[in-house]
Amino acid sequence: MAAVMGRLGFYVVLACVVSAGFLYAGFGRDRELVLYPGVPWVPGSDPDDGGGAVWPVQVSWDGYKEQLEPVDWYNSSALFGTVNNALRRKGSDLNPVGVSFIPAVIPANTLLYHGTLHGKFPDNPEWIAMDPEFSYNFKNGLWRWRGKKLPAKKPDHDQDSEVDQNARGQNVRGQVVAESEHEQVSFDEQSLEDGFESDMEGDLGVTDQSQDASSLLTFITKKPLDKLILLDGASGAKSSFGEMDTQMLWSQMERSRWTRMQIRDERIMAKKICEWGRPYGLDGIIRLEISFEVIICDFHSPKIDLLSNVTYPNPYEFLGLPADHDSDYYSLLDEFTDSPSQALIRLLSQSAGYDHIKSGESHYNGDYRIELDYRHMITAINRTYLTPDTYLRRLDNITQEVQDGMIEDIAYALQHPIEPRLGNNWQLLTDTIVARLAPLLYTLNTTLAGHTGSSQSQSIDDLRALGVNLTTGTYNILRMYSDNTTGGANITDDALDSFVFQYSKPTYPLYSETDRLIWSAIYQVVRAIGHQLFSIFSLSKDIISTTYQNHELNQQLITELSRKIDVQSAELNRLLTDLNWSYYYQCSHKCREDELCMVPTWGPTPYHRWKTIDEHGQRRRVSYSDLQCIGLYDLVE
Repeated sequence: MAAVMGRLGFYVVLACVVSAGFLYAGFGRDRELVLYPGVPWVPGSDPDDGGGAVWPVQVSWDGYKEQLEPVDWYNSSALFGTVNNALRRKGSDLNPVGVSFIPAVIPANTLLYHGTLHGKFPDNPEWIAMDPEFSYNFKNGLWRWRGKKLPAKKPDHDQDSEVDQNARGQNVRGQVVAESEHEQVSFDEQSLEDGFESDMEGDLGVTDQSQDASSLLTFITKKPLDKLILLDGASGAKSSFGEMDTQMLWSQMERSRWTRMQIRDERIMAKKICEWGRPYGLDGIIRLEISFEVIICDFHSPKIDLLSNVTYPNPYEFLGLPADHDSDYYSLLDEFTDSPSQALIRLLSQSAGYDHIKSGESHYNGDYRIELDYRHMITAINRTYLTPDTYLRRLDNITQEVQDGMIEDIAYALQHPIEPRLGNNWQLLTDTIVARLAPLLYTLNTTLAGHTGSSQSQSIDDLRALGVNLTTGTYNILRMYSDNTTGGANITDDALDSFVFQYSKPTYPLYSETDRLIWSAIYQVVRAIGHQLFSIFSLSKDIISTTYQNHELNQQLITELSRKIDVQSAELNRLLTDLNWSYYYQCSHKCREDELCMVPTWGPTPYHRWKTIDEHGQRRRVSYSDLQCIGLYDLVE
């Protein structure tokens, strides 16, 4: 119970400050640097100083700070998140509006899948799935979601607080969406609700209602697809809230269409991007829907070959059941009847959708068949102003100069070999940081949260216990970086430098300006974390010293210690809010083997049926309590 309450306390406090975190703004190089409070900026070499770095650059202990690029706190946190969430279903859906383009490679002998009608070979360009369940669900002859709402909360689920309502109800301009605008904000959602198949082409919907017409094409890469670009975030979401801004930018669509997108625009953008990329050998675009998909620009490329073409058998014949001749096929999916065979077919249709969601869950932590090359990642972060809120940030208001510069950088990246194994795996470095420090920060946060705002009721035993708990969490991890030969006040400063260097040091040299930008961002994040750990340790020493030397404390001492605890707790909360690591979004208990921990996503799921706005007309957000264990029968009960 204590653990549950501690976790709940963490989420409640974190939710209370999340909107405040969204009020802060990251700035580009032309703005004043906004750094994490109390963390001094360490001057480095500015890439705009005309010095011209010679690559590669080795990061070593001697003089490593001179290699840092100026990047402010909010951009640092955003870059850290971009790298850590790249090609990950969970982190990408929790930070849906991506603003980066990452060169990628799909190795030779990788299988890819495409659902089609009558075995038709795809035209160019066309969508292809990384998982067979994805394509099967779209073209299995059974597919039709019932559109059930999210299953009701189970009694043992934590009831965590929602994200601040004021933050949830804002559009990209920071103004509340007017009631009359609701149907315009997310494109053509009513047509999706009432029968999206009439508006969609290719892999995006059913255009033939014959249950015998569906096929699964399996392709194999004969050579590496080594000219791919990953669009980060939930880039496959058909939304006008910003998820498709990177495609709008790249295809150079008219700005007026960015916030009033139509279904046909998606195919138009794909064709324009592939046509633009033909001189550079662009193989395709990687996006996230429920799971990962690739827009292949040329299916006649020697890099890809058709391996098999499977036409699905009639479901009744496959099951050995007599067909119901009194009902047309799709009515079996739309009408609740007493026919056992009809109910079974409907269940199998929903099961195909559940398998699709399950395949997406397998990529919560990444799709390791795809390799990323961060050396030439193109991002709007630190290039122009962006709000830190990954639900509200947009690219539709960037200058034409910035847009042209990003497109030029994409061309530059495609003109050079994409070699993921040559440079640093920055995601691996961020994973190490999160794995080692996220649990510690969580524990410290819940420990502090249990002692805030209670100066009148704190006893000396309570304070002493807090001091012991804080010391236990910080003493050993910080002592190993503290060299006693340094002496005096320099011990803490030198220990912090050592802590930051060892956690942020890259394995390989820096090969590009982007490498330096990413490393500088990671450095700033680790430095902010280290600053918090040393501050908490200092507080714990203060508490220990005071409570161990005094058998009784007067109210003045208690009040002073309580004030310091409140300040420290607020600072740590702000740090965790700004970082917004996907690590902290978890189901309240371990799911059963026949369940999955569902991260709500855009797409053909039975929860909110394609929508990016909720029933109140507000931007749909994912809160901690939205993650819950679901099974197939939660969808059909």
